[in-house]
This record gives sequence, C-alpha cells and structure tokens, in this order.
Amino acid sequence: MKLVIYTHIRENYAAHNGFTGEYRWKNKGGDIYVVEDIAPNIISQAHGEQSYSSSGELRNIFDYITEDNDSFQESIHCWEVMDDDEVVGDSWETPYIIEAGYLGSQGANFRRTIDNGEYGYMRREIAQKEESWVQMKNGDRSDYRAVYTMNNGDVVEGEDALSEWLQKEDA
Repeated sequence: MKLVIYTHIRENYAAHNGFTGEYRWKNKGGDIYVVEDIAPNIISQAHGEQSYSSSGELRNIFDYITEDNDSFQESIHCWEVMDDDEVVGDSWETPYIIEAGYLGSQGANFRRTIDNGEYGYMRREIAQKEESWVQMKNGDRSDYRAVYTMNNGDVVEGEDALSEWLQKEDA
C-alpha cells in the first residue's frame, strides 16, 4: 500500500523582490507526494483522520511537505491510500517519492524521476532526470543529487557536468 498526498501551493507575488509586508497570493496548483510501503498503523490512521491537524506519524509525514512563510505556502489538500500498482496522477505529473522507512529528525529521503517526453521541459538531448535529496521539516534540503540520462545513453551526474556535456554537443 502507498499513501498519496495532494498539496495546494500559493505564491506571494508581492515578495518577488523581497518581502515588504504586502501580500498578493496567487494559486499555483500543487504537487503529489507518494509514501511507498507505508506502515499498517499509518494506513489505519490515514483512513481515520480527516484533517491536516492529525497527530502521530501522519502529521510527521505532512511536516516534511508543508511550508508556510511570507512568500510561499504549500498545504495539504487531501490524501488517500492506494494499492501499490495503482497509477498516481496524470501523464504530465511527476510525483515526489518519500521513503517511509526514514522519517526522522535528520530529515526524510525524497526522490523524483522526471521523464522528458511529450510534456518535458528540459532540453531535447535529455531523456530523464533522477533527483534525490534529504528533506528537512523547515523546508531546507541537503545531499541533493541529480543524474541525467541522455537520449544517446550517456549518464551525466550534476548540473556542472550536464552543462559541460551540452556545450560539447553544441560545439
């Protein structure tokens, strides 16, 4: 079983050049987060809880996702428990995967694989981008890693190596 969490994002457009005390919130859609191999006690809690103010493990997971400051807000819209083989989201959406086994004070392991297909936004030479990092509850990230698989089969690790690879292709 997996826990699928849908969020809502708002951005304060008045804070683009630094926060001045003004608020102009714009809705920006949201993201999808998937906690795979979820523990049975969290599944029963997810079925029983109806609000974000839930306690225990479910709230602990939500704390890694939500953020609320003067320029950005991400809040829980809803969640559901799904079978492992059920498809999450639409073809243009790329869910964030949270490793359920490590949700501690040192952060939670997140990963995401972005296919640069029909709905891709990266340069055409890139077939796929795999990201991983440790997410902290305050919104900070550590140990960020990006690995790119190119259409010709090359594997490139990191933004600097990707820039070098693309410059060679452009030459």
